[in-house]
Formats: sequence, C-alpha cells, structure tokens
Amino acid sequence: MEEKQGGLTQPLRPMQEFKEALLQCGLVDLGFHGNIFTCSNGQEGEGFFQERLNRACGTIEWRALFPHVKVTHLQVTYSDHVPILISTHLPIGHRRRKRQPRHFEEKWSTHPDCESLIREVWGRDTQNGSPMFKLFEKIKQCQVALVEWSKAIFGNSKTKLQVMQAELEDLSLQNNANNAQRISTLKSEINTILHHDDLSWRQRS
Repeated sequence: MEEKQGGLTQPLRPMQEFKEALLQCGLVDLGFHGNIFTCSNGQEGEGFFQERLNRACGTIEWRALFPHVKVTHLQVTYSDHVPILISTHLPIGHRRRKRQPRHFEEKWSTHPDCESLIREVWGRDTQNGSPMFKLFEKIKQCQVALVEWSKAIFGNSKTKLQVMQAELEDLSLQNNANNAQRISTLKSEINTILHHDDLSWRQRS
C-alpha cells in the first residue's frame, strides 16, 4: 500500500500472488530513481489516485552481469503511464574498477577496523525499492567500501615488504643494540604482511 496513493485499498491476494510469481521466477526488484508512482488516472478530487504499477525486475544472475544497472522513472505528457528507462552501462567518463574482488577477503577480518566499517556502511540509507533490492544494495555498498579501504590498508604489499626487508637487513648489519626495538617492530610487520599474503593465496586456491 505504500506504493499507492488514493483510490480503493488494494486486495491482499493479488499482491501475494504477484510476490510468489517473482519468487518462483527468481526475480528481484531493480529499484528506481525518480518519482515512486508510475501510473496516474489524472482525475481531480476524491477520484484521484496514483500508484507504482510498472516496475523493472531481473534475476540475480542478470544483476551480476550488469552490476551498474540504473532504473529511471521518466516523465511524459502523452500517457498516464510513465516510461521506464533501464541503463546497464557506466556513465561516460567513469572508469571501471579493475580486478575488483567479488568475494569477501579473509585477510580483511584480521584488521580491527573491518567490522566497524561494515557496520557504518550497512547503516546508510539505500535507494527506493523492495526489501530484497535494498539488501543487495547494502551488500554492493559494503563491497565497494571494503575494496577502497583494502587498497589503503593492504595495498602495495609487495613494495612495502621489499622496503621493510631492506631496512631490516641494513639494521641487522649494524649490530647496534639501539636498533633492537625497531628490528622487532619490522619483523612483526613483515610477518603480518606475509600472513595476509598467505591468506589471500590460500583463499584463491
């Protein structure tokens, strides 16, 4: 009923049957941008009503093929139904992320900030749409946030490892007791990077 304004109350049975049909076909509401209502009778006064009668849906597999899909409710003057524009490509000039992880990385969970990041992103508002659509949007937002966060925390591990190992070797050759604390810290940081790399390779195997 939140998708209708005015008119008679919608009967429950057809709505339930439509919901079951979507589930049976594995279809998920793709959400939308623009006005929630797609159909209006154009009358005035008590006879007026409008509702979200038209919608775009897709399977989970289809959404995986087109992760940047955008559904827009347009406005026209020649019909009581608004056209729905479905765009499956990135905006012009937007660079596609390269080699973005599609699964949760085990090494992420070893960092103390991982859980707080997920909680913060999950609590954000999502686009209009069905509960299932909002769930997918939250998962997608978490994925994007974790990937960006991972670049800052775990990025360039090979370069970091080479720099640390070179510094460790240099300090060790000095045989200076004053370097003991720094050497211990370097060994711990190197072991952490090696552990993260081990988790990554083990997960991919």
